[in-house]
Amino acid sequence: MEETEQSKADIMLRYLLLSALLLWAPGVGSAYVEQLPFLTGVLGESQTLQCTLKETSHYWMYWYLQQEAEELGQLFYSSGDGSGTNFTAKPMSAWRKNNNWHLQWKNLSRSDSAVYYCACST
Repeated sequence: MEETEQSKADIMLRYLLLSALLLWAPGVGSAYVEQLPFLTGVLGESQTLQCTLKETSHYWMYWYLQQEAEELGQLFYSSGDGSGTNFTAKPMSAWRKNNNWHLQWKNLSRSDSAVYYCACST
């Protein structure tokens, strides 16, 4: 049985929904942040991606998004504990508690399938 394009998209979404590169920080390699290499989710459900800051000397934390055939875009930044500042109209939220930086979807959709990067700076 041949898979349809819709079926392929559903499979890709289910298994690679929230792909994220391991340990990424701009200009400094991977020594400062740590996140899962990938995360999967189910359409319509909530999901949270977490990044951990390895060193407390980095005050600013960021979430970036890379969708297929699009430029890298900044989603959120945080300058300390609490809610992150949202640079988009995307229906997600971000918050930081100590060294953990969270990105949460309340209702996953097909358009959420992307590579998400966590980064930090001083």
